[in-house]
Amino acid sequence: MIRILLFGAEGSVRSGGAELLKEALDPGVAGWIDLVAETEVAEKLLQDQGFHPLAIEDTFTLHHQPRVEEYADHLFVIVRGIDFNSDKAVDQLQTLKLAAFLRSNLLITVHRAELKSVKLVRSRVEESARALPGGVVQLLWSI
Repeated sequence: MIRILLFGAEGSVRSGGAELLKEALDPGVAGWIDLVAETEVAEKLLQDQGFHPLAIEDTFTLHHQPRVEEYADHLFVIVRGIDFNSDKAVDQLQTLKLAAFLRSNLLITVHRAELKSVKLVRSRVEESARALPGGVVQLLWSI
């Protein structure tokens, strides 16, 4: 699933799917591209955007440890969130990985399954971009 949010200077938010992709990649537009279980689409998009090959590889490695890596034109982050849908016992806590690529006006998140934190932040931001005065940096931090 591809979900895209575009943020206007006046606090407006436009949401949609793949039809907004070209606009979201415009350097003059602030946006969030969230890719859920879209491995092939995500890999091609990340390669086309010139993100570091090792960061792209780590995005699709199933069991990768959390980390932050700074590259010349982007920040790469891997975090793990609690899998609230897991049927495992409490003492066998499961996590889900989220990989994020951050540029000055663009956040791209990639994950295999829906994450509660992503869903909550997206809901809040869809109401108003004014909820994130720090732009896409604050968006990533909020997730």
